[in-house]
Amino acid sequence: MFAVIVLTMVYIFLGTSVLRLFGITIHDFQAAGGIILLLIGISMVLAKEKQAKISKIEEDGVIEKNDWKTLGIVPLAMPILGGPGTLVFTIMYSQECNTFESKSILVGIVIGLSLLAWIAMLTADIISRYLGKTGQTIISRIMGLIIAAIAVQIIADSIKMIFKI
Repeated sequence: MFAVIVLTMVYIFLGTSVLRLFGITIHDFQAAGGIILLLIGISMVLAKEKQAKISKIEEDGVIEKNDWKTLGIVPLAMPILGGPGTLVFTIMYSQECNTFESKSILVGIVIGLSLLAWIAMLTADIISRYLGKTGQTIISRIMGLIIAAIAVQIIADSIKMIFKI
């Protein structure tokens, strides 16, 4: 969980600078993030399994002697908790935080949400046994639809700003 908090702090304090370095506006970034979230939401609604594998480690679940090099390249916290949704959220809102107080509130929100995610992971086994396979499938599809709707709104807002509609 510490890795997620550190990664998110990097997004908050350096994200806008990295975008500027590559000449990417926040609205372009919003659109790209929205498209990625839309794809995630659609895959959840359609209950598709992940097709992309980062490495042999993910596929086999076994770390071999030469795999230690690639393990350090992709932070373990990044794909799930510090992924595209977190990246877009933190950079979008950090750009709106111009004062120390507002950045502090954003940092507090990130830490609070990270703690909630940690609690959810601790209780995931209990919740999954309570819901059962059918309940998990239903909730996953509903959440996928909600994520897709949020993504469409992010894309629409960014398109309005890009084209000044």
